[in-house]
Amino acid sequence: MDDRRESQVDARATQVTQLPYLSVEQVTLRVGRGDSVLLSQLCLTLHPGERCVVVGHSGSGKTLLFRLLNGLLPPSQGRIDWQGKSIAEIPGPELRRQVAWVSRSPRLLGMNTVKDAIAYPLKLQSLSDHEIQQRLDQAFQALTLPLDWLSQSASALSLLEQWWVTLARAWVMQPGLLLLERPEFSNSSEPPVSSGGGDDGAGAAWRDVWGEAALDRAIATFQAQGGSVIVACRHDEPLLCRSAHQTFVLSQGQLHPVTGADPSTAIATLLSKEQPSHAEWDDEDWGDDLDEARPNLQPSDLH
Repeated sequence: MDDRRESQVDARATQVTQLPYLSVEQVTLRVGRGDSVLLSQLCLTLHPGERCVVVGHSGSGKTLLFRLLNGLLPPSQGRIDWQGKSIAEIPGPELRRQVAWVSRSPRLLGMNTVKDAIAYPLKLQSLSDHEIQQRLDQAFQALTLPLDWLSQSASALSLLEQWWVTLARAWVMQPGLLLLERPEFSNSSEPPVSSGGGDDGAGAAWRDVWGEAALDRAIATFQAQGGSVIVACRHDEPLLCRSAHQTFVLSQGQLHPVTGADPSTAIATLLSKEQPSHAEWDDEDWGDDLDEARPNLQPSDLH
């Protein structure tokens, strides 16, 4: 009898560990009177420690997808579950501590220093100064960020460096899922990821410190700690996709899985079916429709 009970307990424990972190089932997003469909019948399942990459042109709906997953927009149809529970039943601040969104545009809340900006959400949780400092140290070590940034003003950093600070702020929250929008600052002073025809020293060094390779290492560290990650980018990034458990192209409002031995070719083919938009959907594109759709936000909801 004892052996049977122990077996039942083991079976239940195995079932719990196999539950997905995130489950997206037939999610559709409409605006207006429902005749304008922006995202249609999205399906996605993500388990602890997994990486998912979503590739899509500007304007394809990547930001809208993250707003849905982060609870900032309710789906018009379908269901989104976090750890087996509908996100509609999870208070916003609690959900956003567990599902942290790092937008492509850094938002550091106008704090005096980088340390203040990162520590702000932790202070809202009434954590001790010792705990806050410990989390700051752990995040900067994991992300290999310069410690002297902590005392600097965020405005003294480049836009890309500010994005990494925003990632550190999400990291210290110790979420289960990171939603990462790849930053692409056309007006920034950093060398582009694909600089010129050759691989000059400056471009190679930039790519290693702040580019795809650095982000791949950071994601791998987060995964090793049991966290899951969804990365949204505008074009194929082989290093990020190579280590992904799932890769999708977001095109014409739908998630298309990338399969086959040559994912780069598959991604290019799917992207070619949709022309890029001039800008990603944002709050101002929605007007009154977005105001009615989204919940009231509190200071602790800011990411």
